[in-house]
Amino acid sequence: MVYSPRELVKLVGPVLRCTAGLTVSGEMAPITQQEIARSLGVSLSTVHRAFARPESVSRIVRERIFEFAGANDYRPNRSARALQGSKRHRVALFSRNTPSFFWDDVAAGARIAARQLSSLGLEFHYRRVSGYDGCIRALREVVRNGIDCIGLVNHTNMHIERIIEWVQNHNLPLAAFNIDFEDVDRLCYLGTDYVQQGRLAGEVVAKFLPEGGELGILTSPEEPNSFLAGADIQNQRFRGMKQVLEDFPGIRIKLIPIREHGVETPPERVLEALDDLPGLHRGAIVCMPTMPGFFVRYLHEVATDDRPAVVGFALSPQTTSLLEGGLISAEVYQNPSLQGYGIVRLLDTYLETGRVPLQKKYIITPQVIFSNNVNQRNVFDFIAEISGPSDK
Repeated sequence: MVYSPRELVKLVGPVLRCTAGLTVSGEMAPITQQEIARSLGVSLSTVHRAFARPESVSRIVRERIFEFAGANDYRPNRSARALQGSKRHRVALFSRNTPSFFWDDVAAGARIAARQLSSLGLEFHYRRVSGYDGCIRALREVVRNGIDCIGLVNHTNMHIERIIEWVQNHNLPLAAFNIDFEDVDRLCYLGTDYVQQGRLAGEVVAKFLPEGGELGILTSPEEPNSFLAGADIQNQRFRGMKQVLEDFPGIRIKLIPIREHGVETPPERVLEALDDLPGLHRGAIVCMPTMPGFFVRYLHEVATDDRPAVVGFALSPQTTSLLEGGLISAEVYQNPSLQGYGIVRLLDTYLETGRVPLQKKYIITPQVIFSNNVNQRNVFDFIAEISGPSDK
């Protein structure tokens, strides 16, 4: 299913209850420990100890309390359990450490959720790693200290299949966020759809080039066999863009790699390829990966009248400035802070209820950011800006 930011907040946010003894569905609210004590003729402290420290209550009394509680659908209040220290939820997220601006936003959203849930007993860890060895070291650390659930991102060149095998061998529930694992047994995926991102970019390009024209696509294609299925996000974006542009034969596409076989293409060769496109000043450029520095300098140097429309996929502080300055035209934005917030809430809900998420995929709808709406993303971005430095 596809969710807007507002819908996802409703989905993963806490369930609100009325104050008149009824739940929002109209059913009677669960009984309290006081009502259990009154019905069984025991003290409130005895009921309290039966749930907090069951070994301190005699077996006969304890079984009476548990039987009555089960028959009346009683569940101990989570806030009370957290104050007693009787149950904590320990969640850890793992991702790469680049691009740092993106994972800063993910960390900020995750930290917002963790702060909301800390009083309810959530213990949260976020580790950014540079490769397989760093990820395994971080996993060993959190497992040694105690962890209940893992959130992991699929990445290229990280031996993710071996990392997943390590997690599964330690019987840890696993969820994917930001980039999914295909054909892997996991609780769920929460993040964006990269084919959908490409389609959205294609629609934007078609609006910029209604009469057709030249389209240069800067690519950094993933190498075959270098990743677990699902991590080839550049290929997915291109596939989605082609699906849309097939209906616009007047738009002529040229792929210009900025990296091939793991080796950076010399900047001058990339710029020469762009200059070879006839009429590019009336055309467009799409940058699939994060915009390289030499391309940003190119945009600054090109005269305004010769500057093509430019569409990217990474809304960073730098590209935000470029949007505001009119040097690029649009960015397809995937709400990283909402992804961080959502995956923490989903994992915490799983640990609290013991129920696997209803959906296997929770897709956050991407947005197109133009210069006139660059400051209208989502509430989590604004909260993140004032919530302090992120965990590295």
